[in-house]
Amino acid sequence: MQGLNQGLVNASYNPNFIYANTTLSRKQDSVEAYNNQGINHAENGHYDLAIADFNKAIKLKPDYALAYNNRGLTYLLKGEIDKAIRDCTKVIELKPQLALSYYNRGLAYAKKSQVELAIADYSKAIALNPDFAEAYYYRGGALLRLEKRERAKLDLAIARSMKYDSLIALDKILKDYDRAWKTLGNL
Repeated sequence: MQGLNQGLVNASYNPNFIYANTTLSRKQDSVEAYNNQGINHAENGHYDLAIADFNKAIKLKPDYALAYNNRGLTYLLKGEIDKAIRDCTKVIELKPQLALSYYNRGLAYAKKSQVELAIADYSKAIALNPDFAEAYYYRGGALLRLEKRERAKLDLAIARSMKYDSLIALDKILKDYDRAWKTLGNL
């Protein structure tokens, strides 16, 4: 996506958080080395160590968008949603055409129950990268929360057609939604 190598970290309710990685640097105190070390810490659940490494990268290069992106994701995993949104917004300011940052901020907004803002960010991510299956998937889930069932089904079907790996989760969302809808209809 957008020319970046990526690693995945799964969070508690199983969304795919996508870290932006760089090629490994030989210089230990380089911006890239701190970024990559931070990713490794985050993938192992050592969020405070990861944030410290991303902070070091940002201190060395204040306009280093990848470190802001990755620190934002780590804040999201820690449940520090406002900090996550702030960092994702910073990335968007630095690199406005980076679909990944809109997607990540959308995840943060969704966690904060700001569903319309999440949908707007997922939509921007899709506009920048029409092959972004995860953005379709999570936009579909957000649309379900707003009871926009037909639009949600379309997004979820697109994600499925792209062979998005969370097909089981997709089926569960649709079944849970149908069950809830039937229950509400019987009240």
